[in-house]
Amino acid sequence: MTGRGIFCTVSSPQRQKGGTVSPQADLQHPGRAAPLFGAAPHMAPQLGPTLVIDDDTALAEDLYLHFRDAGLNPMPPCHSYEAALKRLLAERPQYCVLEIDLDMPPEAHPGYGSIGRRLLALLRSRGCRTLVYTRLTQQPLAPLRGLDPHVALLPKTAPLSAALRQISRFATS
Repeated sequence: MTGRGIFCTVSSPQRQKGGTVSPQADLQHPGRAAPLFGAAPHMAPQLGPTLVIDDDTALAEDLYLHFRDAGLNPMPPCHSYEAALKRLLAERPQYCVLEIDLDMPPEAHPGYGSIGRRLLALLRSRGCRTLVYTRLTQQPLAPLRGLDPHVALLPKTAPLSAALRQISRFATS
């Protein structure tokens, strides 16, 4: 795991069984959870490609699996700025969960990281709705709203289902 200073609790069926979690596991375990939309699974395809950008590989993989199990269309996660740039040049996600303090040690945080802010501006310019998933919840949201007026903020201590609910709210707003 490369993330530093992450304070959250995550679980997934794969982790509980002691297995590894990766996008390749999708082919082995399709449909492990009920779709987010229950009786209306026809809505899931409308929640187009969703990208997770987080240097905490375990958390990023858990978000990916959670989104996939809910019937969304997640893209394999990116764990670095460079990987995110490559993905954004090749594909256009409709939604993104972005760790705004990407690649920065906790002690270096006077505010939101410049790498994360650059990615937020790029995502906005490409029409992507972004959920900032961060441990920096005491920082003012105004600097991020200047880059993307529609950005949503969620603390990393929130359950994965809260990220899923926010992405589904994007689709209806």
